[in-house]
Amino acid sequence: MKPSRVYRGEVDINDLLSLSENHLVKATDGKLTLVLKRGKVVSGDPEALQEKRKMTIAVYDLKKTLMIRGVEYTVVKTDTIKSTSVAEDLAEISGKYRHAIVVAFGKGCGKTIIEYRDGKMIGAEGDYMKLLEEDSAILDVYEVISEPEMSREAILKKYRLKEPSEEEIRSIIRSFISRSIIIPEGREVRSFRGEEAFLESILELECGYLKVEFEHRRSPTGYLLVENGRVVGAYRVAEDEEHFSNRAYTMIMEDLKKNPTVRVFEVEREEFEKLRDTYPEVMLKDEDTYRDIGEGLREVIEAQVSSIEKVVGCRVRVSTEIGGSEVVYTLDVTVEYPGGILRRSDPELEARVKGEVEELARGAEEEISKRTGVKARVKPRLRFIVKGVI
Repeated sequence: MKPSRVYRGEVDINDLLSLSENHLVKATDGKLTLVLKRGKVVSGDPEALQEKRKMTIAVYDLKKTLMIRGVEYTVVKTDTIKSTSVAEDLAEISGKYRHAIVVAFGKGCGKTIIEYRDGKMIGAEGDYMKLLEEDSAILDVYEVISEPEMSREAILKKYRLKEPSEEEIRSIIRSFISRSIIIPEGREVRSFRGEEAFLESILELECGYLKVEFEHRRSPTGYLLVENGRVVGAYRVAEDEEHFSNRAYTMIMEDLKKNPTVRVFEVEREEFEKLRDTYPEVMLKDEDTYRDIGEGLREVIEAQVSSIEKVVGCRVRVSTEIGGSEVVYTLDVTVEYPGGILRRSDPELEARVKGEVEELARGAEEEISKRTGVKARVKPRLRFIVKGVI
């Protein structure tokens, strides 16, 4: 081992003891030779150096590096043991240091390197089992004083891990997120595409939820919680994010326009109440708690459509849309002129229809407000189509 520094100076034993705290020190004046290590005299007569005298001093760094399982550690040698009970001595070493490496030499096993951390063996190179059978062995003990910053590749190699694929990462994220909100399994009662039977499914459902999903597994899945014919909560989960309440509701309503599969599930009321109590974050905010998705509007319209048709003398088609996060309904009225009308439009007829529809919209707003306690806005939208022109 080469010294890191050699110099000549006047020293006494206290100077050498201080110098050897973190080094191996050899000092000589030709007659007296002292060897010190870690603040202790290893050999020589310390009493002979009570007074200062000129000596040649060699200082050796105790630090060195050891490589085990592809990882390089900075270590300090703390002991050399001539062991006649290898298993017992190794057990004692493992409990003495937080992190240590033992380089062992035996006649039968040759060189064996063992790594210990927190009292446990975490790795070995060489024939460890044969080492334990040796009658005697030399054990060089090194304490690890610093560990290198390991790259991702080195960590994977050290612990024999494989790099996860992108799909595996997404699967882990999905499985983690799916534990955030646990939706009861329920009993599936129907399924449809897009908005085809959306409103009537909600109106007919006493207790359960609508699951809005796409065929592609990376696409989001939305849940609309329904109680007594109205949506009271919403939850939407995508690959690496989730949304709750009003935000989730708005996003699910947008998803519906992309023709997803909608599955309707009935849930036992006890299970539903447990879901509601356990995850209050999914419930719609106070002002929207009883947001109606067509209940009052639909009933009012259906009661009046036939009378409007009689008044205007034309067929009236009615559809509803939910507008974003607002409580807004669009009343889409299409009036078809019967074939055989010679003119392309009838201003008087159209004015009469407009008046009837506007009155219908006002009535729907009042009915929704009365039933749900939510102030709603109903916007009429009229179209007049000439079915046949001679």
